[in-house]
Amino acid sequence: MLLAKHMGRGYRVLDLACGKGGDMLKFKAGGCGHYVGMDIALASVRDAVRRYNGAAGRQSMPFPANFYAGDFCDPALEGALPAGLLFHLVSCQFACHYAFASEERAEALLRNVSSRLLPGGVFAGTTADANVLVRSYIHTIHTHMHPRMHACLHTYSRQHPGTLHVYHTYIYPCMHACLRIYI
Repeated sequence: MLLAKHMGRGYRVLDLACGKGGDMLKFKAGGCGHYVGMDIALASVRDAVRRYNGAAGRQSMPFPANFYAGDFCDPALEGALPAGLLFHLVSCQFACHYAFASEERAEALLRNVSSRLLPGGVFAGTTADANVLVRSYIHTIHTHMHPRMHACLHTYSRQHPGTLHVYHTYIYPCMHACLRIYI
């Protein structure tokens, strides 16, 4: 609904943290005129390209598209995209929290978004509610963890107590460490 509210026929869309291209159908329904997807994970970008081209019996997307592997918080992002390409909509769904690992990353995200928006363009970004996630995570550990898996949640806040939480999660034996940042 958020994306549909800000879409218009022929709009150019920059989809930051596009993952495997899961929002492309929403942009198709909104009449996207040109799509650019970017994600830090090259494997996900490759999956997005396959989805765009109609993999697994899906219809291919009707709009032109470009895909890039890159970090949306990288100050050098400006040079990674074609010069002068501006967007009606910049979208970053359920990934904005990655920008808050540091003040520099958050500022880089905002610079990257604002430098690519047309006048009157919209940035639609969402993130998860850290309190809901932590409650759910703790509940899962206590009620659904496999007996041979051990989980340990380490939490600390920086800069603004109560607003920035950084979680280092260790789940053995399948994963060594996973960093998650929520605001």
